[in-house]
Amino acid sequence: PKFQDFRKMLDKHGSQIDAVAIATPDHMHFPPAMAAMQMDKHVFLEKPLTRTIWETRQLVKAAAKYGLATQMGNYGHSMPGLYQCREWIEAGAIGEVTEVHVWSSRGGSPKKNWPLPAQPVPSTLNWDLWLGPARKRPYNSAYLPGRWRNFWDFGSGPLGDIGCHTLDAPMYALQLGYPSVVRAEADQATRHCVARSSIVTYEFPQQGDKPPVTIRWYDGGNRPPRTKQLDSGRELAQEGGALFYGTTGVLYAIGLKPTRVQLLPESKMREFLTDLPTEKYGRIKEGHYMNWINAVKGGPAACSNFEVAGFLTEVINLGNLAIRAGKEIVWDAETCKVTSVPEANKLVKPHVRAGWEYSV
Repeated sequence: PKFQDFRKMLDKHGSQIDAVAIATPDHMHFPPAMAAMQMDKHVFLEKPLTRTIWETRQLVKAAAKYGLATQMGNYGHSMPGLYQCREWIEAGAIGEVTEVHVWSSRGGSPKKNWPLPAQPVPSTLNWDLWLGPARKRPYNSAYLPGRWRNFWDFGSGPLGDIGCHTLDAPMYALQLGYPSVVRAEADQATRHCVARSSIVTYEFPQQGDKPPVTIRWYDGGNRPPRTKQLDSGRELAQEGGALFYGTTGVLYAIGLKPTRVQLLPESKMREFLTDLPTEKYGRIKEGHYMNWINAVKGGPAACSNFEVAGFLTEVINLGNLAIRAGKEIVWDAETCKVTSVPEANKLVKPHVRAGWEYSV
């Protein structure tokens, strides 16, 4: 059976459904995920988990409360490169990491002629249902298909789109906590539309005997400076990647997901290959979807379950908070509040239309 409305599907066939996979636009991640979990359904949810920190925390609480198997669709978390990054760094391949540069070629396409004029709704589209919890507005073809990421009410921009892939490597490899400060340089971001390009800087405090770490995210044509350790004639991957700067060397995770990992310069990599660290962390051999299915069937928790993915999503949403606020963000994780820019707290929880309220 086919349905336009997930609520009708769950009401009619809930007893026949064990688990759901959700790949809707970002603003419609939270409602179906929460509705499904409240009916005891396991959930695979595309990245980012949500557009807002409050929604993310609600999903994490729900997964724990109902004891469900969950997974976010950041497929790089099932790739060997992610675990190599952590193993090589922990083996001391580049010393203590103090800085990471992460980039994506993707950018936004902000709309300057706001508000967008009303256009006839296509006969194939239930516009009110597509809006879901978002504020009501006239239909315009600038929103969809595939262009909703450019609008804060529907999407999360390049950072929400790709950050869950490319920022996953440094967050996991370095086992970082919350950043102490987040600031952003954004081109053409508005109250309604994402930036054309941005550079987001996260400052992570010292943890134990590990030094503080700075992570810089680049998108929309912005790129990190070319590292002097990159061999002559070679360029950084156009699509994206991550450069880890340690006290004794550089590790390069190639691609939006860490498909391949190497040390720079290549001479150091050749030397390193003669004595690779042993595998410390188990590999996901069955693939990202089956990793979740196995958890649904009673196996170990999926690798990017909501507890793991929720923290990553929250850090990414802090970057978008800095872009939208246009000011430095200081985050109090315990109270779930911005302390430096009080007015930014209205962005921590989304506006929700009547009839679309969900919570644990």
